[in-house]
Amino acid sequence: MSRTDELAKLAKEGNQEAFTDLVEILQRRLETLAAKIVPHNPSLQEDLYADAVFSLPRSVDKWNESKGKFATFAMTVARREMYLHLRVKKRQGEHISMSTIEENSLPFRNDPEDMDIEDFRSGTDACDVAIEAARSLSPSQQQLINLVLQGASLPSIAVELGISEEEAKLRLKAAANYISFEVGSKCPDGAKEIGLHSIHEGSLFDELDDVS
Repeated sequence: MSRTDELAKLAKEGNQEAFTDLVEILQRRLETLAAKIVPHNPSLQEDLYADAVFSLPRSVDKWNESKGKFATFAMTVARREMYLHLRVKKRQGEHISMSTIEENSLPFRNDPEDMDIEDFRSGTDACDVAIEAARSLSPSQQQLINLVLQGASLPSIAVELGISEEEAKLRLKAAANYISFEVGSKCPDGAKEIGLHSIHEGSLFDELDDVS
């Protein structure tokens, strides 16, 4: 059993000292991992680290709840890289965001020490492909996606665009299918990293069924 596993076991049994030691170890890992992922961007390293540390548990009874958040740290890289691209696009007057595509399909991962750094890079490559695919959609499809990512409900989208809810949903799924195909064909490994390989099944927009 590794030192981390031992501490985790003690922490779950209520040992606060072990819990504190465990969090310190995780923080050091996060710093190291952030430096490996974006070695030439100290500012982004700080952002990644800050995001991950925020999700670390603050008490023993929150350990299990927080571990799931910590396990998704790998995908924070892809999201952050995407946000950097989007800032540039928005300054140029473009209004398209693909972040929710990832956030709705993030796979849970093992602890960072078990992850391959190439997984991060292929995930980031896939994000770049997704952005380019989104930019190549028709203006109406881009508008649909943008409305969804701004939090608009399916009924409000239909009213905004003067179409039926069913038509809005069909158009959204068509856009998702296209993005999924582009990412899957150009960056298959990365598609799995960011969860885009499953979009063609409709998972991205399933939540719209329950929106009123």
